Amino acid sequence: MKRPASAIPIGEAVRRPAAPAKRQRPALSTSKSKAAKPVVEEPSPEAPAAQVWTRAALAYWRRQKASEAGVTQVPATVRAADERESRAFLGSLLLRRRPQKLRQQSPLGDARLSMLDVGAGVGRNTAKVLLRLPAALRGTGSTVDLLEPSSQLRRVAREALAGRPGVGRFFARPLQELIAPKPYGLVWVQWVVSFLQRLRLCIASGGVVAVKENIEDRRHDDGFAAEDQSVTRKTAHFEALFKKAGFRILMRKRQQDWPTQKGFFPLMMWGLTPA
Repeated sequence: MKRPASAIPIGEAVRRPAAPAKRQRPALSTSKSKAAKPVVEEPSPEAPAAQVWTRAALAYWRRQKASEAGVTQVPATVRAADERESRAFLGSLLLRRRPQKLRQQSPLGDARLSMLDVGAGVGRNTAKVLLRLPAALRGTGSTVDLLEPSSQLRRVAREALAGRPGVGRFFARPLQELIAPKPYGLVWVQWVVSFLQRLRLCIASGGVVAVKENIEDRRHDDGFAAEDQSVTRKTAHFEALFKKAGFRILMRKRQQDWPTQKGFFPLMMWGLTPA
């Protein structure tokens, strides 16, 4: 079910997969810590349109293979290029924002960067992007929390990341229901831009949000795919939504190493901070 685009900044901004049609899932979720029992990933019945949309998206992802290939719909070489340019972009963004100011002082006295992976899926970006940022940018003892509403994807992520230093909690309800347990210095959002105003509440003072989305600048209208409830928007539309939701754009960069054949939408990265 397609909701009006005007509702996006407050409610959502659906995402579009990298390639042919699918993409990382929509509105993400919140909840339990790693040690605790996983909470239900299905949203409560009462919340209207957002819940209907979330249920439809979760149903779609239950039909897909819970793997990196199944989630991204692109081959390993394309994923590697995506991850490589994501790390480079984040490095530039964090340097620009003086990473020491994004870190929080822990009870142990070390400076650590708290990160949140929104729409974490099977943990690909946590493992291959966020946890691989240079220590000079992350600080000692930095952690990544993962927000993923799909129980099958979350289960694979838990298994893949078991025992990895720096892996924090797993949240299992939609982003629209998330009450962040702490402010995050860096929030990563790929192929699942949604609930921007809610997302803004998760950011620490001086913190940043990195958004990576497919764009549709070849047509006059946004593209909607009913199968996975995703929308591919024009660059100008995304940036208008960011502004309306109270964000300021610090950086923007287009993915360079990316297929150009039919079925692949260009990829854009933005670095945002609360205005």
